[in-house]
Amino acid sequence: MFCSKCGFQNNRGDMFCKQCGASLINNTQQVQQQNNFYQPQQNMNNNQQMNNFYNQQKVNVNTQNINNGTYRLTLTRPNGFVGSLIKFKIFIDNNEVGTIKNGETVVLNVTSGNHTISFNKTMDQNITIFGDTYADVEVIAGNKFGLSNIRDNNGVNVQNNELYTENVDKIIKSAKWPLILSCACIVISFIMLFTIRRVIQPWVYGISIGYTIINLSSLKKHKQVLKEKYGSLTTLNIISIVVSIVGIIISGYLIIG
Repeated sequence: MFCSKCGFQNNRGDMFCKQCGASLINNTQQVQQQNNFYQPQQNMNNNQQMNNFYNQQKVNVNTQNINNGTYRLTLTRPNGFVGSLIKFKIFIDNNEVGTIKNGETVVLNVTSGNHTISFNKTMDQNITIFGDTYADVEVIAGNKFGLSNIRDNNGVNVQNNELYTENVDKIIKSAKWPLILSCACIVISFIMLFTIRRVIQPWVYGISIGYTIINLSSLKKHKQVLKEKYGSLTTLNIISIVVSIVGIIISGYLIIG
């Protein structure tokens, strides 16, 4: 401890200066006041550093939860005639995670990121999960099922509608089959008549008509997607019904005759 009067360095705790005999009590009080001033300041700095550290750790944890979080994927299958008796198996990344029936809503927990989803392992679709997501499960064509109207909590579309944009050709191809089937039945019926003297039973044409009606329902459902092709495809299916009715009349006449 230095004397404030002569500057001599004394030992800590001395009451008087060994050089000039001046009192050192005031110096001791000043040192204590300085220590009392700097210690809280230092503690405050340490506390601030600790708070910054914990806040940074909290940010890191929150970021990790966002990147590796689990969100709800709500799938709704609207009531529909086409495929109504079929229970769809739900596959995410080729793993079966559940089933969904006609008119049912299923909620799944899915980790964030990109995933592949399909139903009954048909028409794989990519879906990106970065929050709670909602989507509709629909029949696209024949026995092809997929997602449409993919949206967030606010009903805003969050992804392009792959179900329609990538599978229009499948709808068109499926719409042509009823006419092909009904015409084939008549041709086969005449071939059978001239070879083995038998004809196709009328109930076969009934199945063809039922298939055509189902197909017409599917076309109407996807009318907005097909646009200018909707009218021609509908006409083809109506023609297939007419052909099937003609086939029923012919086969019934041949059987009776």
